[in-house]
Amino acid sequence: MRNICYYQDVMIYFIILFLSGYIIVSTTNILGRLRNSTLNNYITKPLILPFLLAFYVTCSFYFNFKISLLVISALILGNIGDITLMFAKSGRDRYFIIGMLSFLAGHLMYFFFFLWNSIPLQHKAPVLIGTIAMIPIIILFFIFVYHSKHPIWPALWSYGLMTSLLIISSFTTFGIGPYYGSFLLVIGTIIFATSDFFILLQQLGNIKKGDAIIMLTYTLAQLLLNIGIIIISK
Repeated sequence: MRNICYYQDVMIYFIILFLSGYIIVSTTNILGRLRNSTLNNYITKPLILPFLLAFYVTCSFYFNFKISLLVISALILGNIGDITLMFAKSGRDRYFIIGMLSFLAGHLMYFFFFLWNSIPLQHKAPVLIGTIAMIPIIILFFIFVYHSKHPIWPALWSYGLMTSLLIISSFTTFGIGPYYGSFLLVIGTIIFATSDFFILLQQLGNIKKGDAIIMLTYTLAQLLLNIGIIIISK
């Protein structure tokens, strides 16, 4: 019994350590973006999601739930996207494309996780509400991207559609665990979509220095998603 208590005490310290590390590294990166510090970005950005991954894994041991390979894959793919985008010079170079494909694959992993952890569709009034709310947004997004005349607008629209589906899929988790966990997932996916939209605006030249806003929304979204996942997994 004493060994179990000791083990739990150690785990809670690691949870606090990794969560604090995530917040500190994320905040440092955002502040570095405000100061246009390239060195700061190169040092801190590759460390952000590994801290979150360690936080998720440690919570799985402490709360005794099964680790999802989909979540692990989403975080690893996100980290690959973070690193490759550091070397992107424009919206058409290979680093940008690889980075966005990594993020797209990460979105797919979260999407499949939400669908895997959903209850039968006949109980899904929240899904219907989410879908109805997203349809006009998807249409407006398509019109906006099409009229932007960006060279890879079909790919950008496809990415936006996947992000919209991610938001809708987060509604399917209502009823699996505590409602506040699913609520965090919905908020997290919406903030994720906001971050992606800022990336689009930056590529179109509508905002010149949006790196800090992008990282703020991105890191907040990842944190809310993983806390929500932990809550509904317990």
